[in-house]
Amino acid sequence: MILSVVIITHNEEANIGRTLASVQPLVADGKGEIIVVDSGSTDRTVEIAKSFGAKVFIEEWKGYAAQKNSAIDKATGDWILSLDADESLESGTASAVHLLISQPAGFTEKELRNMARAEGGDSLAQVEMVAAFEEAFDVTPPKSAEDIPLALSGYWFPRKNFFLGRWIRHGGFWPDPKLRLIRRGYGRFEERAVHETLKVVGYTARLKSGSLLHHSYPTLADYIGHMNHYSSLGAEMAVAKGRRGFSVFNIVLRPLATFSYNYFFRLGFLDGREGLLLHLYHAVYVSWKYAKQERIAVNNQRRDAACRVRPLPPQRDAHNVKLHFHRPLRKRRLHISLQIADRRNPVASRESARVVEQDHVRVRMAQNHLEFRRKTPFIRPHPNPAVVPGIQPEQRRAFQ
Repeated sequence: MILSVVIITHNEEANIGRTLASVQPLVADGKGEIIVVDSGSTDRTVEIAKSFGAKVFIEEWKGYAAQKNSAIDKATGDWILSLDADESLESGTASAVHLLISQPAGFTEKELRNMARAEGGDSLAQVEMVAAFEEAFDVTPPKSAEDIPLALSGYWFPRKNFFLGRWIRHGGFWPDPKLRLIRRGYGRFEERAVHETLKVVGYTARLKSGSLLHHSYPTLADYIGHMNHYSSLGAEMAVAKGRRGFSVFNIVLRPLATFSYNYFFRLGFLDGREGLLLHLYHAVYVSWKYAKQERIAVNNQRRDAACRVRPLPPQRDAHNVKLHFHRPLRKRRLHISLQIADRRNPVASRESARVVEQDHVRVRMAQNHLEFRRKTPFIRPHPNPAVVPGIQPEQRRAFQ
């Protein structure tokens, strides 16, 4: 069985050498390969990785999950060990991983026990391997061991987290199981902005002996910087899921409850000063996440309101000119108001000139009409046209 170790990096000069050195027993002598996907490091990360024989690929940053899935796609081994750049294998863990990838595939424990009744060294060796397997792992989900095939899809490793150089054993930071070893083609990382997890098809087992070493935060500045970045990503995820609005409980009370639960009820105070600082700033991270969530939601609402398209009034022709004759006409003043109906849709220059010309023509026609009425003599009709002398009966209708 060939093992592929996949790692994503970005300016990991301080950690990548330790990580690659811990996996050398698994890939030496052609037993495996190392895949490193770098996102444009400016330090000696790529140089150090190539010195350990790693295949280095330079790709633009696409997000944690997408970057790790890209590394998985480049692996050619039967098994894939996905590690972070600041993780390494504890002494003795490499032998357990070698046991996993070299076990017989496709047999259940019941079938192997039946094979043990037969004579032959091969059967005895398989039974010893089954015994070692049972001592080293717990199968998840818990079912009868006789019915679960040994060809599992993935394996969980306990992880030791180091904060300011101290192993944090309490407060929920141990054993901190992580799914790191999977059979190729049976698992991928879930697409999330932060805290990405492996999803596998089939059964998984948990490693009892051996662990991962997580050298994540050697200084307070590193921890605060990471928490600031992770809180922003977590807030964006929450807003994308529809969570928004200001909440005093999430910003004030939830961080206090998180600190009290981890520090007192989960015995985080047993880790000394490092434990106090870790749980204190972890509570601050919780407050940051929900405060940023509320701010992002408010900014999105303002942006949507500014970009919202207001409905336009019913459109009319730009040259639709209305003439309004206002009284009193006796003062021989003609008040003409010209109104362009749709001012939001300006017409072209030629169209505008044509409209203005038409307006002048209409105004001149109205002025001529007023001048004609002023010069025309006004004939007052007789109250009784029948008695008007000299008027014939057929002409009387003109006065009625």
